[in-house]
Amino acid sequence: MKKKLAILLMTALSLVMFSANIQAQNEAEKEYFDLLMLYLDGDYDKLFKKADKYMESDKTRKDPLPYLYASMGYFELRNDEELAAEYPNALKDALKLAIKFERYDRANKYTEEGDEYMIKLRSEIKQEAIFELEEGKDSRCEYYLKQLLRIDEFDYSVIYFQLYLAAKDGDGYTMNELRGQFQESLKMVQDWSKEPSDKRSFLMEAMIRHAKFQKEKGRTDAAIKTLKELESFLGKTPDSQKYLKEWGA
Repeated sequence: MKKKLAILLMTALSLVMFSANIQAQNEAEKEYFDLLMLYLDGDYDKLFKKADKYMESDKTRKDPLPYLYASMGYFELRNDEELAAEYPNALKDALKLAIKFERYDRANKYTEEGDEYMIKLRSEIKQEAIFELEEGKDSRCEYYLKQLLRIDEFDYSVIYFQLYLAAKDGDGYTMNELRGQFQESLKMVQDWSKEPSDKRSFLMEAMIRHAKFQKEKGRTDAAIKTLKELESFLGKTPDSQKYLKEWGA
């Protein structure tokens, strides 16, 4: 009788604990839903303050969603002239928080929530990297590239852009190392037509730049080979066809 009673008590206790866990999860989801509502309402100041509380709490500091919604807020407020002046480093803050979101979402539980935004963020950061390069600020360009790889270590477009920069610097050792990383990253690609737009466009940018650099150095055959490799990934592009024709390929 005592044994049966003990079993019943243990079962009841397990049910109570299970119910409490479910309730806690639901409450957390509701709280993070509030963050989403603040983001959709454009109430960024309140969003950041509330998200910061989650990030600083021992109970929720490793939950991914507060970082995602805060990152989205920083990214969007750049379009608000008044708030943009208050947050001059909004893009960098968005990037830092996105990196933390990816770090804590190891199981890719919130991939659906983050994918579309991540494409926009990565695209913006890649354009920023190109801008810094054009301004002669190679170190800032390289900084953005390294941060992008913290979001996605298999981003072949970023790895190839690093390869192009190493070629410009005449760093053959780093080029060989990056070529190996590039080939490894390509193993993740199953269908090029379904690859994110930012990765496809940035890969094209990197490979066209590399081919033009090779041509300037008198290595026409290598330049043509680079463009042919690009077309094997993305198909014929206006730029690749233009330069192949100019270079007699």
